Amino acid sequence: MKILTTIFLLLAANATWAQHTYEELSDKAFDFYLHKNKFDSALFYYRQIDQLFPDERPVYTNGQIATCYLKLGDTSKAEKYYLRCLSFDKSLDSVGLSQTRASFALFDIYYARQQFRQALTYLEYTKTKFKPLRPLCQGTHGGYEQKLTFAYKKSLCLYGLGEKDSAISALAPYIFRPVWDVYLDSVEYETMSRYFVNTVFELYGKTKAKAHLQDALNQLVYKTHYDEQSGMIFFAADCSIRFLNTTISLYPGGGCQVDKKGDIPEYYSKETLLKEFVDSPAYQYIMTDDLITILDR
Repeated sequence: MKILTTIFLLLAANATWAQHTYEELSDKAFDFYLHKNKFDSALFYYRQIDQLFPDERPVYTNGQIATCYLKLGDTSKAEKYYLRCLSFDKSLDSVGLSQTRASFALFDIYYARQQFRQALTYLEYTKTKFKPLRPLCQGTHGGYEQKLTFAYKKSLCLYGLGEKDSAISALAPYIFRPVWDVYLDSVEYETMSRYFVNTVFELYGKTKAKAHLQDALNQLVYKTHYDEQSGMIFFAADCSIRFLNTTISLYPGGGCQVDKKGDIPEYYSKETLLKEFVDSPAYQYIMTDDLITILDR
């Protein structure tokens, strides 16, 4: 009799849940997830959605279930549901964000486990297999900061795999910017810069690294270009150095209008671009003798 009663109660409970619409469950799940930070409660409702409405936004739902598990500290179940999220056809992920975020999350999980090859695979997926339909911005100026963060994560994986030359090459094109021009937390950028310089010193030694950088600056390339369009003249430049077998562009890209050919905007001049380069923490760490003082300040 007790068994029959239990079965009846379970069936009644399921019938009650079935009366809820997808929208009602979704609203409750989202409210607990975003507004109340109660991830156990959010997980409960997302699991209900997964069971009762498996065809309603399955990519998003599985991604949210995974993130709830991750917030609750269960990385094994988070991994399971992130992989489920990625198993669905890309057409079911409206703008590609859920699968991109799942790939980034799997990178974090595998990197924390020191499974660097898997971490690198899912990091690369964010640019290839699960690339979103629109760029993921980080902060107001998303383009450069996104590339820098991606390069840093890729470099960490390569370092973990023992490919230190490749680790340096991955990050070098993005790390020589002054702090005021990088829209990331200053401590985060300092961490990236320290990691880069320590890797360079580990592989080449301080004296050799310093000599390589000085030679690169002595051979700096600076070429101006002018393009006429609809009666207007636009300026652009190639400004780069070659450091440790990696080309580093000092010119931020884009162009600007000038009055005539031969005009060079001050902020795109060779002197200004070079000053910004040498003001970067990475340059200062390599070229300053008192490295310990700089790193500890």
